[in-house]
Amino acid sequence: MPKTFRFLNDLTTMELLSKKRLTYSVRKAETWFDEGAKDASEQEALVGQVMMEFNRIMDRRVSLNDAKKRAIRARIREGARMKPPVGLKQFVAVFEFKKKEWAGSEMDRHLEIETLCAAKHFFKYLDQARDAFRKGDKTKLQEPAFKV
Repeated sequence: MPKTFRFLNDLTTMELLSKKRLTYSVRKAETWFDEGAKDASEQEALVGQVMMEFNRIMDRRVSLNDAKKRAIRARIREGARMKPPVGLKQFVAVFEFKKKEWAGSEMDRHLEIETLCAAKHFFKYLDQARDAFRKGDKTKLQEPAFKV
């Protein structure tokens, strides 16, 4: 119990809570909640952009469903710790690289979001695209059609 009161007193000192008798009220709620909402809305915008780029590169009209969103979000979360973090540019590189590699072959049927963004494939494909870029294939990892 003393730890809880110390924590509440610290929040009161930082003016994030106000105390009136035994009742605490949240102050400056935007510092508590807005950051997460901003991150979530930015992530949703990125998910939509990734899907638009996938459709553009693959010349398709695939709609975004929950499974596709989950796959894209998971790669964004995992890639957030990387240098540079995974963004639209990296997704575009994977899509372009695999389309160029697999188009017209038996693997063509695997050019789907669920496959390209799968946990066990995406970062391997990204490394392959980066290696191809370093070896002179300048179609990979270039600026996307629009900026994020």
